[in-house]
Amino acid sequence: MGLLEQLGTTENADKGVRMVLEDVDGDPVMEGKKEVAFIVMGNDSKEYQKVLKQISADVLKEAMGKKKKKRDDDKVNKDAVARCVIKWENVIVDGKELECNYKNIMMLFDAAPIIYEQTRLFMGDRNNYFRRAK
Repeated sequence: MGLLEQLGTTENADKGVRMVLEDVDGDPVMEGKKEVAFIVMGNDSKEYQKVLKQISADVLKEAMGKKKKKRDDDKVNKDAVARCVIKWENVIVDGKELECNYKNIMMLFDAAPIIYEQTRLFMGDRNNYFRRAK
């Protein structure tokens, strides 16, 4: 097996990997008999790297006094993770399937911080994105 087959993560990080949401006991969150899941890009994805570059640029501007508005680190981090959720499966709110879009992702992250935390931790675990991890 070659080096990239063993350690390559960017391909799957860009495509996204299925993450099943878990309850506080570590069991899959279910909607009826179906798992609730997100397709999530990883920290090595082009999208996440683009967000990190923007954050770095903003930090530099703040340090140089060129940016007057102070950034909210919590919101910035949630924003970065939200941009990496490509789609989801079986997300039902108030009896209706919720459309996967940025606004709804942020709403879920704010309403149930455990969803944000699971997504953030999943993205940061490269084991989830190795080619062999499919």
